[in-house]
Amino acid sequence: MLIWIALLVLALVLFGVGFFTMPIVWIAAAVLLAVAVFGGGRSRRSSRR
Repeated sequence: MLIWIALLVLALVLFGVGFFTMPIVWIAAAVLLAVAVFGGGRSRRSSRR
């Protein structure tokens, strides 16, 4: 339980700092995650597993 709370707090802190300092990095990360989930997820699952 404490681990999940710590991860949530850390994520909020990193998101807050990153959002006010370098929002472009978070936008790029979101795009990469979207591409990895929608694009890479299908090809990797079909080819390897």
